[in-house]
Parts: sequence; C-alpha cells; structure tokens
Amino acid sequence: MQVVGGRFHLIAHLGGGATSDVSLAKTDAKSDVGRLSVIKRLKLGKDAEPALVEQFADEARLSLRLIHANIAQAFEAGSDDAGPFLVLEYLEGQTLSRIRSRAQRSAGGLPRAIALNVVMAVATGLAYAHSAQDEAGKPLRIVHRDVSPDNIVVTYAGATKLIDFSVATAAASKSKSGAKGNISYMAPEQTSSSIALDERADVFATGLVLWELLAGKRMWEGLSEAEVLARLADDKPLPALRSVVPDMPEELDAICAQALKKVRDERYESAVELREAIEKAAQKLGLRATTREVAELVTSLFEEEREKMRTIVEEAIVGAGGTGKGLPRLRPAPPSSSKQFVDDETDPRLWAPTHPRAADSSPDGTSARVVEVLRVEQAPSGDRRFTLLIAGAVLIAFAVVAVVALTRDQTKPIDDKPVTTATPPPPPPEPSASAWVEPVEVTIEISVNPTSARLSVDGVKVNTPYRTTVATGKFVHDVKAEADGFEPRSMKVVFDRDRSIEIALTPTKPPPFGFVPPPPKPPPKPDDAGR
Repeated sequence: MQVVGGRFHLIAHLGGGATSDVSLAKTDAKSDVGRLSVIKRLKLGKDAEPALVEQFADEARLSLRLIHANIAQAFEAGSDDAGPFLVLEYLEGQTLSRIRSRAQRSAGGLPRAIALNVVMAVATGLAYAHSAQDEAGKPLRIVHRDVSPDNIVVTYAGATKLIDFSVATAAASKSKSGAKGNISYMAPEQTSSSIALDERADVFATGLVLWELLAGKRMWEGLSEAEVLARLADDKPLPALRSVVPDMPEELDAICAQALKKVRDERYESAVELREAIEKAAQKLGLRATTREVAELVTSLFEEEREKMRTIVEEAIVGAGGTGKGLPRLRPAPPSSSKQFVDDETDPRLWAPTHPRAADSSPDGTSARVVEVLRVEQAPSGDRRFTLLIAGAVLIAFAVVAVVALTRDQTKPIDDKPVTTATPPPPPPEPSASAWVEPVEVTIEISVNPTSARLSVDGVKVNTPYRTTVATGKFVHDVKAEADGFEPRSMKVVFDRDRSIEIALTPTKPPPFGFVPPPPKPPPKPDDAGR
C-alpha cells in the first residue's frame, strides 16, 4: 500500500491534471477510526518547472493559513521521497453548480432564502481571507480570483465552504501571476494582467453568483469566451436582475446591481459590505434560511448520489486493504461535451473543472476552463464493482477536493434516512453510532462596553451588539474589540453552545491635567450602642 508522508495510506486515486495527482487517503487504513483526507501532490521529475513548485508552495502556504468555517481546510503540507504534498479536508456535500442545476430541474429553482444563505456564507469566508495577516501582522491581501459555483461546496450538514485557492494572489506570493480564473465570473479588471487586483474582484464574482442563483439562469448563457470578454470591456451595465425576474424585490436587484458595477470604485468596497447588505435585505424580506433548511434541501436533492458515493468509498477502503491489485482509480472519460456543468440525472458523473496550462489557451489567446468528466474504475483485476459512477464529488485541479465523506461504521449496515422537506417530518430513527447527526444551531450574542467600540469576528468587522445563529462547531473563533481611548481586547470563542458575551474595555486615557483624586473615605464611626 502506498503511504504518503509516513502515515497517510492511499486508498483510491481520484484523478489529477498535468501538474498534480489527487488521492483519497486514510491515516490508518486497517482501522475504522482513521481519518479520511485528500492528498494532493505535485508531479515532480527531471523536467519539473521551478515555477510550478513555487506555485504549489504558494497554494500550500495560503491554504494552511486560512482557517475558517466557510473555507475548506488544509491540514498540513510536507515533502517525502516522491515530492511535496498537501493534506486537504474531505467534504461531504455537493458543489453549488450541481445544486443549482438539480434544483432547477426538480424544484423549479433554488429557493431565494437558500441562495441568500449560501452567498452570505461565501462573502463571510472571503471577508476573512481578504483580511488575513501573516505572522508579523502584515496584511496578506489575498484575492481568490476564482469564485464560482464550481468552487463553492454546500455540505449535507448545511455548511457552505469556499474551495480552491490555487490561483489566488497574495502579497507574499513568490510565483508569477497573470490573468487567471474562470472567464464566466471574472471582473472586468481581472481580464488584464497589468491591473493589480483587490478584494473587489471577488465581490464582483460573488455578486454574479448571486445574480445567477436568483435569476435561475446564466449571465453569459450562449456567449463565447470572446463575446464575454468584449461584453466586460464595453461601457454598458450588466443586465438588471429585474429585467430577467420582474417580481424580484427591489432590494435584491439593487444589491446585484452594485456588486456588478464594471467600475470597481462603484462596487461594494468589501465582502463585508456585500454580506451586510444581503443580511439586511434577507431580514427585511423574511428570506432567512436556517442551516437545517439548507441541509434538508441538499440532502433531499442528492439522496441517491450520497448512498452511491458511500458504497464506492467503502469498496475503495476494502480494496486498498489487499495486496497487488493497486488503487481503485478514476480515469478521465473521452471528452464528449464542452458543457461546464454536468448533471445527468440518470448517469451522474464525477467532473473536474481544471485550470488550463499555457497550451490549453483558446485561439483568441484567452484562458479556457477545461472540463474533464471522470469515471470510476477498479484497477485491472476483473472486479466490476467500481463501475458505479460517482456524483457529487468535485475535483478541483490545484485545489481542495470535495467528495461525499464516509460518516458511518464501515462494518455495520446503516439506516440513514436523509432529511426531507415533507410536513410533518417522519419520526427520527433511534440514535446510533452510524446515524447521520442533524446539525444543531446555536445563538451567539456579543456586546461591548463602550457601545461605540469596533468589534470583529475572525478578522471580519461586525455590528455591535452582535447576534448570529450558526451551526454548532468546534472551530476556535477570534473575537476582538477595540475603541479609541481603550485597551483592545481579544479572546478565543468556540461556537459550541448558546453564548452571551459581554466585553468591557479598560480606558487608557490618563486623568486630565490638574486632576487630584479625592481622599479616601474615613472608616465608619463605631456604633455608640455597642459601647
């Protein structure tokens, strides 16, 4: 069995591209308690380009620094005899592109409240990345550059995760960077390699994702890449949301219009501003979806795919325990379509949008997104159990891989009924070690004295007093309060239960000139009655 870094046992080959391989791994292949992870390693050889090694190192540095509930996590990076590798989070969920497509077919579109919930989470993750600092407190100035439905995963527990920082830029990046990203979600300034990008490029892309979710259609549907680039370069505003959906609330139409301004100085200044605008509109319009509601929708849309993936992962683990048969593999099927989104209800597939090499550029010189449709096959052994096709696993070249996670006991059958939206819901099954546990929501309240203080959570500025409802988790969140004339105060908080936190800041201003403190009060006189 192949082992990476001395302890990650490879159990299945997920795929790869021209420069990297991605595999499913388990920290202890023979145990039921070993953690599943995704291993991405750079292909090294005599002809390895230093630029690729440096780009891989940049990705590793950024990924390891970004620890946030709305960003898929990288656990560690290292190097062994086969070259450098990156250990990534194994996600149980679906990409937003597949969710959108499936919802459009089966439910008439994604509910507006769900769309707002997901985009607010994306904006929250981006705000954290944009405000990230290095060890010395210097801003990293990270720009994702590839925000799209392909790079947003919504888990079956209702959490939204931003993935793939492989083409992200940062002040500390050592690799050279040109115009990169998905043309369908590029900001106008991103099409030029001579313009320094900032977080407003990600604001544009996030606004475009929101526009498409609410409109139920693609912004650039039917246009070639050259036509999209020409449209971004002209001085005409992008189509208003209400021009596509006349009954769209004015608040949502206005949010998309401002986020999609072609002149970046006219957009929201930050992902924080975009998120706050969406949150305010959702509150006013009664379009607030809970984590549970998001979980129910995704689970109900992909019940069959979830079970198929669990079966395949189980088979992969069992197959990897043998000797001489090699790893179960995912091999690219012959390309048959240039469609960016693959969602065949009767023949679900694992698909992988990958970032192009220089040779993959389109004839007009623009970068093209290459889509590989992957099929699951067993290494040659006559065993046809792995001819099942996977849906819901997203392999991003130079990125996090999101696949359906194994969340049950490998040796016992499971009665794991997905949550449905039926009313009233059926009674829950008896708790067991193998049952899927519903996400639990907690309410977090933070107030600061003085009330004029500035409050931030995970580096993102929030209003005071701050109140939010989130899924319970074990992430450690950084809370910081500061105000002019007061000592700043930082604290670590885990959102594992309902919390009400009051932060009192200590004044730092010295007493005014000439101030004389009053003398201490004399002790009370003895009680005459006690004499």
